[in-house]
Amino acid sequence: MQGGGQNSSYRTHRSQSGAHGDLDPHGHRPGGSHPGDMAQLSSSLILAFTTTVVGLALGITAHFFSVVKERWVTEDMRHINLITEAMTQGVGPL
Repeated sequence: MQGGGQNSSYRTHRSQSGAHGDLDPHGHRPGGSHPGDMAQLSSSLILAFTTTVVGLALGITAHFFSVVKERWVTEDMRHINLITEAMTQGVGPL
């Protein structure tokens, strides 16, 4: 499976989820309230960090499963090709 297929969009989406979470809490001015509101700023930074970590974890997991699936498909295609070649050459059952 060359070219990525469906899984590449899934990986891209998950990778962007982490980046989106990093930027989103800061979109409404760091804190979104009055200057010096350290509790709100701290909460926003914790949310941003947590979302980034979760996004990275999901991206790594999606990549891992994509690689495993690609290996399975490649191995299955090799087996199919072997069986097809054996059938066309008149070799007995495998």
